[in-house]
Amino acid sequence: MRKLFSLRLNTFLCASVTGLVALLRFTPSLPIAPVVLASCSVMVAVAPLGAATVDAKRSFDLPRGDAATTLRQFAATAGRSLVFVTDKVRGETTNPVRGEFTPREALDRMLAGSALEPAQDAATGALVVSRKRLAEAATRTGEVRPISDPQPKSITKTQPMKSPRSLLAALLGLIIGSSPAAFSAEASSAAVAPIQTGGITGTVFNRATRQNLSNAEVTLAGSSRVVYTTTNGGFELSQVPPGNARVVVTYPGLDAKEISVVVIAGQRANQEIGLESGTYDSLLKLDKFVVNGEREGRAAALSKQKRAENIVSVIDSGEFPNVASGNIGDFLRNVPGIVIDYAGSDPRAIRVRGMDPRMGAVTVDGMRGANANGSGTSRQYDLDVMSLQNIESIEVTKSPTAEQSADMGGGQVNLVTKSALALKGRHISYSLNVNSNSNDWSPLEKTTGPNQSAKENNKLFLGGTLSLTDSFLNSRLGVAINASDYQRYGAQRTFSTKWAGTSFPREDVLGAIPRGLDYEINPSLTNRKSFAVNLDYRLDDHTSVYLKTMVNTSKLFQLGRLAGLYSGVNASTNPATISNYVLPGADDKSATMIGDLNASLDTARGSTNGNSPRARALAGNYLNKQGTGTNFSAGVKHEFSSWKIDYAAGVSQATNKYDSEFGGKGTFGSAEFHLRGISYRIDTPANGTMPVMTQLAGPSILDLGNYVSRSLSTDQTTNSNIGTFRVTTDSRTGRDKFITYVGNARYDFATIVPVYVKAGLSYRHQHRDTATPNQRAWFYVGPDGISGTPDDSQNLGRFQDFSLEKHAFGYANVVPSLSKIYEYYQSNTQAFQEDKYMNIRNAAANNRTFEEKISAAYLMSGIKLGKLGVNLGLRGERTANEGEGPVTDVKAAIGITDRLAQARAIYGSKRIRRESNYTNLFPNAQLRYDFAPDLVARASYSETVGRQDIGNLMPGANISDGSPVVVSVNNTELKPNFMKNYDLGIEYYLKPVGIISVGIFYKTISNYTRSFDEAIVANGNYNIEGINLNDYVGGILRQQQNASDGEVKGLELSYSQQLSAYSKLLQGVGVFANYTTQKAEGKFGGTLNITGPLDNYLPKTFNAGFTYRRSRLNLSLTYNWRASYYFSFGGAGFDAKKGTYDVDVSYEVLAGHSLFLQVSNLTNEKNRSLFVHDYRTERIREFGATLNFGIRGRF
Repeated sequence: MRKLFSLRLNTFLCASVTGLVALLRFTPSLPIAPVVLASCSVMVAVAPLGAATVDAKRSFDLPRGDAATTLRQFAATAGRSLVFVTDKVRGETTNPVRGEFTPREALDRMLAGSALEPAQDAATGALVVSRKRLAEAATRTGEVRPISDPQPKSITKTQPMKSPRSLLAALLGLIIGSSPAAFSAEASSAAVAPIQTGGITGTVFNRATRQNLSNAEVTLAGSSRVVYTTTNGGFELSQVPPGNARVVVTYPGLDAKEISVVVIAGQRANQEIGLESGTYDSLLKLDKFVVNGEREGRAAALSKQKRAENIVSVIDSGEFPNVASGNIGDFLRNVPGIVIDYAGSDPRAIRVRGMDPRMGAVTVDGMRGANANGSGTSRQYDLDVMSLQNIESIEVTKSPTAEQSADMGGGQVNLVTKSALALKGRHISYSLNVNSNSNDWSPLEKTTGPNQSAKENNKLFLGGTLSLTDSFLNSRLGVAINASDYQRYGAQRTFSTKWAGTSFPREDVLGAIPRGLDYEINPSLTNRKSFAVNLDYRLDDHTSVYLKTMVNTSKLFQLGRLAGLYSGVNASTNPATISNYVLPGADDKSATMIGDLNASLDTARGSTNGNSPRARALAGNYLNKQGTGTNFSAGVKHEFSSWKIDYAAGVSQATNKYDSEFGGKGTFGSAEFHLRGISYRIDTPANGTMPVMTQLAGPSILDLGNYVSRSLSTDQTTNSNIGTFRVTTDSRTGRDKFITYVGNARYDFATIVPVYVKAGLSYRHQHRDTATPNQRAWFYVGPDGISGTPDDSQNLGRFQDFSLEKHAFGYANVVPSLSKIYEYYQSNTQAFQEDKYMNIRNAAANNRTFEEKISAAYLMSGIKLGKLGVNLGLRGERTANEGEGPVTDVKAAIGITDRLAQARAIYGSKRIRRESNYTNLFPNAQLRYDFAPDLVARASYSETVGRQDIGNLMPGANISDGSPVVVSVNNTELKPNFMKNYDLGIEYYLKPVGIISVGIFYKTISNYTRSFDEAIVANGNYNIEGINLNDYVGGILRQQQNASDGEVKGLELSYSQQLSAYSKLLQGVGVFANYTTQKAEGKFGGTLNITGPLDNYLPKTFNAGFTYRRSRLNLSLTYNWRASYYFSFGGAGFDAKKGTYDVDVSYEVLAGHSLFLQVSNLTNEKNRSLFVHDYRTERIREFGATLNFGIRGRF
């Protein structure tokens, strides 16, 4: 630092002297001018240069030429200040200098044999070039005097006033004293001549694949000037001295290249630089498309990651095996620190370092993507409405800078869409695939489902993708068009055990016994479509505009069929009662549960939480979910030598709709049947596998005609128990919309020490609403339309679905057919009595809206002090929330006798509208240290937030009808979870393409929420609008409050590399592995007031794989593993550890066209949920192996 400071101070003083000299040029009549000039000489003489510390050797490549030009080139290359008289050196020819020299050695070689000679003060190290007579004078006196004409003109002579522009230039010379330029004086005065420079622009590309290379490093040889290519491979080096310049270009996996460029003052030299690789070129020629997809995509990603100021993982979308499904989750699960949550076999949400998905952020080109998700009230980003087809690369940020939104406490995943300007020429790619599932693999056998259509099919589903990129108008206009249509068939099978017990973890048989079983099968079909058009246009070398459009749709059809068994024993049943149901000899690991053998046939509703003892339940569920996601954004980018400015606007909207329509034909969403009065036994094996149920007595559970018990649900319209079974329709909607405006400006100072300042503004408006506009229910009362008559339970077997007589787990089964029930309803509507009360309740109770407006500003600065890079920033955000929701108040119906009028009063008469706001500052610091060109250490501190789920902030209240009355109110004043993040990491970049990285992270979390109960007193200060709590004195107020803290600490290890550097035999072989471990604990207040593991955190994950790319064969195998984790804090259930294998094989049958086979979850690994101990199985889900096979290629 001391050396750097000395050099910086000397440069500033020299520039200041030159500026003062130039200013005096405009005030020659002032009598103080000689004094000031003498003072300037003294300033130069005493400047603490420390000459010995700055005379390090540099690389020079200076041509023979006129000294007036070559001395300026010398100063730029040497990074030293040089004073000379322009007119007095003009016309003298200097020698060429090439090689490694100190600045003084190079200057001596330049001037050898000429009429010029350098002088250097022994104390300050200042360099002056003059004719030999002036140099001899400087040598004799031992000091540097003001340089002037040998026959100076009187400074008192009146001279003409210079132009304002020249005066401004002189002022700038005084103010900005940091440019390593040559300082020269005009012959007739002491003014400084402006330095004339040129520039070098160009494009870097791969000669073998013709792909433009982004993030290639471009260095001006002999200087510290380094720039990186843009997404289209372009670069610009400005302020380059005239003459011969050398440019060095490096890129991971390709050979470095050095070229010579002739720079002319005032002009820009344009170069197209093609890189090659002696190691890979032969391989590229064999299959350039496939190899390019993995190797060059990885190289581009690592290059961007390497030069990042913060801790981020960058992944090219072609790096991992081609993901036929198009789901981003199938791709991201191999990334360090990433775990994917699934809905069935379909990836649904992203976890970064095990964090809850709602804590993270997903953006598209830096803008927040809308997502209505299933419930419509979560911040979790569901992946089903986003396709990988239009994505070029993905950036996973783990330590944000100040320019990024603060609400990314769980990390940020940024999806960078494709740009045609990154490629040369036209590129077309395609794929055609067939999808199936091993759980229902029937290529020759046709079966019904998964929708309600009676048409049978063979469970083979077609899909395909098409991508076109091209450039026009001399590569100024880039067009990228991507389309995909993919179908994914799922065949989920689920077995569940319900446990009863009195305390956990109790080790005897009374600690937990099986109180019920569920067997379920859920065949599903997901149809995901995507269409995107991206336009990029370069107006000139400095300005570009873009327009990005993307539309995604997702349709999910799922037919669920469930058979359940309920004992009537609840989790809180006392031990004495539980023991009556357990056979002697049972223990904690192996128990036999038995129903009452003397039970009579009971057709009445049960009284124990709706589940009477010895009950068998059947259900059919049909899910038709349709989602859309649209993203539109437009922006402008300006890139000049010092300024970089960008501004953009975007709209993102997503909708989710659930209904009971398929192909224009309606159906019911669910049906419930019940059978009571049976006896059975449940045997729980000690090895933790599934319990086994055996019927002992009562009507056969395999005949739907025996399911004549009343429905467990009550007809709210009549407030009575009617009907043999109940049917419903599904009708839910959710809509999410983001409007975003952003603007950023960055200025890079032309100083010896690279410094930049960046500032920006952003505004984000989110609107979310949910509704259940037409959710209806009917009870079956028989053909006569009268409840309680014999025909209520006659001929129910007509509704049986015989397509599923065997369950996935080997048990005989019977299920109702929703389509048969609906067809009967169409012609016999009188046999179904509608519960109109429920329709009113659902329509009112779920109609909620929410708006969030976030205004933000940030300021950040970066400086490069040799090998140390420092980035400091501060971000401010103001958040304003506004929402509206219903109040459910049973007291509102007092005095009203009509049931439907009661429903309108209870659920629709009151609504709450609330507003809240808060402002926060988020400091940020990022450090990086380059120990070597390929060894980078990083440290980071940042403050972020995880915002509350929208459902917690939507206004709403529910007032129960009981004693005491419980008033449950959503607390719209809840604050986000505040997080302080500390990160340390080191990265070593391997040859030819690879990385080893180690990261340590620590996070403190405050403001976790917990539920609190408070006694309602008269005239209390509750600040709850829309409800007069004085009407409920003596009751309980229940609210969520910020009351808990937590901390997370962990370690992250990662390795990936192409192995060709070790042996030719390993050409085309790549490997990767990553491991994340963390410990998350929380201290919870409220009624718990205990410390324990944070809920929904994954403590350990591991991913590994290898790829083989050679000749016509391409093979990859990956393994993804996660440890067990708890569902919720203080709960008894947790997910068991799980590991899955995926394989991808392709073979090139024609040039650029390959047959492929992809298998996900190769070994059909099951998801197991456990209860307290690993030998108690609570749930097993089996998804099967997902198969994709077909053809893909490029033109």
